[in-house]
This record gives sequence, structure tokens and C-alpha cells, in this order.
Amino acid sequence: MQPTPRLADEFTRLEELESYHLLDTFSEPEFDAVARLAAAVCGAPIALVSLVDHRRQWLKSVIGLPVQRREIPRDIAFCAHAIQGDELFEVPDATADERFRDNPLVTGEPRIRFYAGMPLTSPAGLRLGTLCVIDRQPRELSIMQREALHDLSTVLITIMEGRRIRQSLRQLQLEQQQELELAAGAIDEIVDAQCLRDPCLQRVLLPASRSSGDVIAVQRKPSGAICGMLADVTGHGLSSALAVIPAVQAFYTMCWKDLPRETICFELNEKVRRLAQSGRFVAAVIFEIDPASRTVAVWNGAMPAALYLDGAGELLCQWSSIHPALGVLPDHELKPVFESYRWTTPGQFLAFSDGLVEAALDSGPVPAVLRVADVLRGTSADVRVQRLVQIIHSLRDRSAQRDDVAILAVDCEELLLQCTAAAFPAPPSAD
Repeated sequence: MQPTPRLADEFTRLEELESYHLLDTFSEPEFDAVARLAAAVCGAPIALVSLVDHRRQWLKSVIGLPVQRREIPRDIAFCAHAIQGDELFEVPDATADERFRDNPLVTGEPRIRFYAGMPLTSPAGLRLGTLCVIDRQPRELSIMQREALHDLSTVLITIMEGRRIRQSLRQLQLEQQQELELAAGAIDEIVDAQCLRDPCLQRVLLPASRSSGDVIAVQRKPSGAICGMLADVTGHGLSSALAVIPAVQAFYTMCWKDLPRETICFELNEKVRRLAQSGRFVAAVIFEIDPASRTVAVWNGAMPAALYLDGAGELLCQWSSIHPALGVLPDHELKPVFESYRWTTPGQFLAFSDGLVEAALDSGPVPAVLRVADVLRGTSADVRVQRLVQIIHSLRDRSAQRDDVAILAVDCEELLLQCTAAAFPAPPSAD
């Protein structure tokens, strides 16, 4: 028995073999089908798809033998000889060939007599293994059978290449998804980290994808008023979320500076207009709630009507869109005019993006905003947002339609109580 020398390009060959991720994997239908066809065409009882590793031969497909083991030492593998050249390697009678007559695969099971192996050559010209047929009787292949074995080896390489490409694409998609997850998390942190946390607020974002093009930004001004923005950037996903970051950061800065709401609206329009070159516009509800004067002032640009509901869920006021989205008009044409409502009845301010009415409630002749009000009639303030979320989830389960949804509720009476407590703190204890 003569062991085979290592190939001159062995290191590169083994790297190429590893790149296919076939070693230590088991039967797959495509490989078995080619091996079965090779056995039938060549009239052989045994056919193998083998991969020649550093110290072993791995059998990817086995036809005609019990699959007790898929690994054979390279030193005794016929296929290690076959990959020494580019052409078909044929052994008519192993017992008469000094290279194989004392080989344990000849003297013992499976008692090889005839072997023919066609190298599996990668597009890079590296021989990775073989498609081989084996018989227990001495024989030779016909010219047609040799040509068929050559053609089937080409088919196998095509299958291997397709499998490798699919795996590479899956890995690339996984890496891209991981990067998107990291980016989306960073964006969420930037947009959300500065948002006011307060018992009077309820906020819900239901993105259509990992990142939402809808944004909720709320902050308390030094004057005590609550200023907020519920915005819907054109498009969906990460690109929309990225586009709105400059506007959100500018909004918070202006709130902390206690700038007038008209100035905030004007500056946001100017900021968004810079994004309009990329086709991005921002539909928005900008509002200011002043508990000291019990007023809600709203600017609505291309968003569904914002609502003011009393404790029983009755609609007391609504602010419909009378302005275009931010970024549509040049600054000199923008009208930062807010509509104000002074409440005398405790209630809740509610704003939401068009994803709510489009995905859940926008059907039939009744205006969508009135159907929202109908859904919430008779509900208490603490359950309204959850009620809308339940409807969205229920209808999303039954529909393929997806849009980002944002919902914001502000309990104005709770805000008033906070203001009163701050203005008239409890007297110190006599103790």
C-alpha cells in the first residue's frame, strides 16, 4: 500500500474545502441524487461523494454501503489518489495494483476491486474530493460512462457552489440584521432617552419594522408647561428613524430654553426642510399643555386629529390638520398658528399617527377620527391607550398591512394636580 504525497497547494486547497462547510455534515438529497445517478449510469453497486480533508476522507453521500462511519483515514483512501490529477482516476483491479492490493479496503470490507473517481474541482481549480463509483468485481468503464461521471462531477460542484453562496448570503443577512439591531437600539436611545417620564403620560410606539419612523418627544419647559411632538416621518424603518433625529434633538433643546411654541414650530420646519432634499417630510402634531391656565394649544400638520376626551370618554375638542407637514413650505410661508382649548372639565389629551387609523380603524364612510372617539367612548383614561393597542394587535394578526403606530396620551387633570402641589406645597410637619 502506497500513501499519497500531499499536494503542492494543500494549504490553499484545505482552506477552500473549509469554505464550503461540508465536512462533518450528513446526507443531503441533492448529493444523494447525484451519487445514485452515478451508480446507475456506471452500473456500479456503490457510489460515494467524498471530501478529502487533512488526515481523513469525509463521505458526504454514501450509496450501496451501510453508513456505519463517514470518516476514512486519508492514508488508505482511494480518493486521496484520485485528487492527485485532474482527470478520471480508474483502478480496474485493485488486487493487481501494487498501490492497493494490501489496502484494508481491498483485503477487508467493502472488498474493493474496481474504483473510478472523478475529482471535484472548484472554480478556483482546487481538487476538493471526488465523485466515485466502486464495484466488488474487476471491470472498466465505457467511454460514455466516463463522460457521464465527468458531467455529474460538474453538477456536484454547481450544487456545492450554490450551497456555499446561500450560506454566505444567510451569514451576510445575519450580520446585517445584527448591525441593524445595534443601530436601531442606538437610535431608540437617542430619540427616547430625553423624553419626559411622568405619571401623566402614556406613550406607545408599535413599529412596522425594527425601527419606527414615528417619534414621540415630550419635555417639561422651565415654565412648567408640557411641550410635545408626535411625528411621522415619510417612509418606514431605520432610514426614517435616522432622518428625524436632528429634529428631535432640536426640539428638546428649544424646550429646555423655554422658547415659545411658535418659535419651536418655525425652527422645526426649517430643520426638516434640510431633509426635504432627500424626499423626507415630517407630519406632526406639536402641542403645549399649560396646567396653570388649563389650556391645550395644538399645531397639526398632516396628522390625524388630536382629541380631548373627558373622564367618561366623551369628545370635547378635536384639532384637525390645517397645515401641511413640516418641511413642505418655505419658512416665510409657514403659519405657526396654534389652536387653543381651555378645559373646565378634567380630561385627557390624545394624539396618534395615521398608522392607527389606516391599519385599524380606517374603513367605511364614518371619518376615522370619529371611529376612534367611538371606540373610546365610555372608557376611563387609564385604559384607553391599552384599548387602542389591543385593537391594533388584533387587526394586525388578520391583515398583512403594516404601518408604524404611535399613540400619546396626557392626563391633563394629573398635570394640574402636579402644578398645584408644586405651587402650594404641604406645610412642614409639627414634629
